[in-house]
Amino acid sequence: LNGKKLAEGQLRFGNDLEQYLRILDQTQDSLRNAPEDYLLGMAPHSLRAVSPESLKEIVEARSSGTFHIHIAEQLKEVEEIQTHFGARPVEWLLENVVVDSRWCLIHATHMTQEETQNLAKSGAVVGLCPITEANLGDGVFDGTELLLSGGKYGIGSDSNVRISLTEELRLLEYSQRLIRKERNVMINKEGSVGQALYSNALAGGAQALGRKTGSIAPGQWGDLLTLDSEALTLCGCTEDKILDHWIFSGDDSIVSDVWSAGRQMVKDGQHIQHNEIEHKYRSIILDIRQKK
Repeated sequence: LNGKKLAEGQLRFGNDLEQYLRILDQTQDSLRNAPEDYLLGMAPHSLRAVSPESLKEIVEARSSGTFHIHIAEQLKEVEEIQTHFGARPVEWLLENVVVDSRWCLIHATHMTQEETQNLAKSGAVVGLCPITEANLGDGVFDGTELLLSGGKYGIGSDSNVRISLTEELRLLEYSQRLIRKERNVMINKEGSVGQALYSNALAGGAQALGRKTGSIAPGQWGDLLTLDSEALTLCGCTEDKILDHWIFSGDDSIVSDVWSAGRQMVKDGQHIQHNEIEHKYRSIILDIRQKK
């Protein structure tokens, strides 16, 4: 922002516009022989990291693919953008770039009611990371206003301090309850809150990735998971309560199998390459510590 140079840990992420567009082209070429569900998206980091001119050129250079951008994550960020751009982050983006269903705005924690409503109208998805946002003390997203405005959200992980689907969804709902002092907030009708959280996150995530997923239907990729029906958490559950019990009483450990586009990635509760991944992780961490 304002011409500031990248600092130490940021240097490895830095590219000028020409380098960035070249990386996109090279990546697209490498995907020609990849499975059909491998898709290329763009993620210019944030309005603090990418100039308005570069952002517009990136958007114009790619007629297809999804766009992800971090925005309005911290109050300080909002203040800085307002000072240098003359508008709040989401406000500026909506006014200066064609934001549509290809876009996913990561965090978008600090928005006014008008920004939230206009974002919902654009068709873009909000990419929420409740664990990260709580861990960094960034604030609580106004989920109620988004739902009332007809907006969409997906769930992801940013800092990777903890990877847990159930915890992300649980924290999203509980944070809204604490703010509003109400129960069953992230649902705008009667029924299962767990079902609403899970279904909305699936739909928003599918859109954010530009992926044919989020439901079991003809033409959709076989992205599936199964839960251990023998888990105590699910004991005695009827179908409409299974997701409530899993999200609010259980955790990811009762996920028994996962398929991605029909390819099994988790079997009997363990990633099919678990041992290889664990060994490589330990090796890399030890190597990093030795270099320090």
